[in-house]
Amino acid sequence: EKWSKESHPAYRASRSDHPPPPTPPPDEPLPASFSVNENVLARWVSGDNSFYPARITSITGAASNPVYFVSIKSYGTVETLTAKDIKLASSDSRKRKADASSGPSSAHSPLPHPPNSSVISAAADINPALANQARNEPSKATDGPPRPPKASRKVKANKELEEGKLKWKDFASKGRLGKKDSMFRTGESPHARVGFTGSGQQMRRDPTRARHVYQQQEDEGY
Repeated sequence: EKWSKESHPAYRASRSDHPPPPTPPPDEPLPASFSVNENVLARWVSGDNSFYPARITSITGAASNPVYFVSIKSYGTVETLTAKDIKLASSDSRKRKADASSGPSSAHSPLPHPPNSSVISAAADINPALANQARNEPSKATDGPPRPPKASRKVKANKELEEGKLKWKDFASKGRLGKKDSMFRTGESPHARVGFTGSGQQMRRDPTRARHVYQQQEDEGY
């Protein structure tokens, strides 16, 4: 238009004096929160800065910026990390996504019951003879020989006890046959002392000393 408000010089000057407000920054995603004893992927800061399976041992710091003490399973080291150095494990992330997607719907939408439905609850009726027969008979897929009945634990324990007794008797008999005389054995004399070889025996007489007289024989010629 010829007389539009936006094209007037005064309106343009007023707009230049008051710049438009800055656009707010986009909302940053909140860091993931973890709990104690949770299995995660943590960065090995003291090593090669790669992510390894780990377990959170304790949490300190403020709720907005918690500090996690993480134990690296592969190396046994404890790292002090923040939320940016911790990732969810693959199985835990899938489990959290499944819980988040199915949680509200399952809580507010009960399962529909079919019309004219009735629930009957009673104790299970099991025939012991048929149950034992099913355990002993082989499956149709393998078609092998029937399995023998399991031996009772009491019979097995008695067998092990008897084997232990036989081993001990064998060891004791070998020990008696292989017994040797000890140098520290006390003699049979009442005056014998321990640790002295031949203690308690009577003193032996020393051999008599005789002077040797050299006599030259006749057949010895030089």
